[in-house]
Amino acid sequence: MKLQPDNIAVLVVIAMLSTFSLGISFLLILYRSRMSLLREKQKAELAAVQHQEKLLQSIVESQEEERRRIGQDLHDDVGAALSALRLNIDHSLSGLPEKGQIESIRKNSKQMIDGIITSVRNISHRLTPEILNLYSLSEAVMQAALGLETPGVFSIRFNEENLDLLNVFDLNRSVSIYRVINELFNNTVKHAKANYAMLEITRNTSELVITYSDDGVGIQAQGNLKKGIGLKNIENRLALLGGSISLQNPVKGYSIVIRIPVLSTDGREQY
Repeated sequence: MKLQPDNIAVLVVIAMLSTFSLGISFLLILYRSRMSLLREKQKAELAAVQHQEKLLQSIVESQEEERRRIGQDLHDDVGAALSALRLNIDHSLSGLPEKGQIESIRKNSKQMIDGIITSVRNISHRLTPEILNLYSLSEAVMQAALGLETPGVFSIRFNEENLDLLNVFDLNRSVSIYRVINELFNNTVKHAKANYAMLEITRNTSELVITYSDDGVGIQAQGNLKKGIGLKNIENRLALLGGSISLQNPVKGYSIVIRIPVLSTDGREQY
């Protein structure tokens, strides 16, 4: 049976309309897909901007907290020591001291001055760790630990054979890592009531792993230091290094694991 010319024309029109409809549908699907991708990209960019803003805000807050802490150290340590020294001098000048008293006053004054010098040096090191211009990061960490130890009362232990693994970073990154480790040391000394702390350094193919622990009273007894400014400072510094931090749950004391990448995205060492 042969189709009439009118029927052929109708079929051609229907085929054209179907093809046109399919084309429009395809374009609509493509448009929606691209719009969805664009929205996802915008969301990702907005999230990245918000993350950077939060990180910047956290850094500013950390810097302000460090300034307040340094001011407090100056007031509590240096200010108090200078006041005591002044009282000691005033007392010595209030009358004519005996020969034995003069030697005692001289000795006490010397001890006070030595203490002030030590306090100022420690505050200066916290501001600008010049020690890293003189020593490697591993040696600087050892020096910081020795300065906090009290024989028979508190000690800091290392896996010394791996401590040199710290010496793979440039000065800027080394300063940040030095401050992170120092923050851990100081938190233990100030809050943990510990007999010892342990710093272990390991490395895998892509990251440096710092495991820090002490035998102190633990986080709960310290008033949940997880939310404290000390840990916040550590988190902010590690964020700038692309690192991460995770608190452990030891039976006793405190334990934390820090991971810092030593390989860039292209697999090269980050010096």
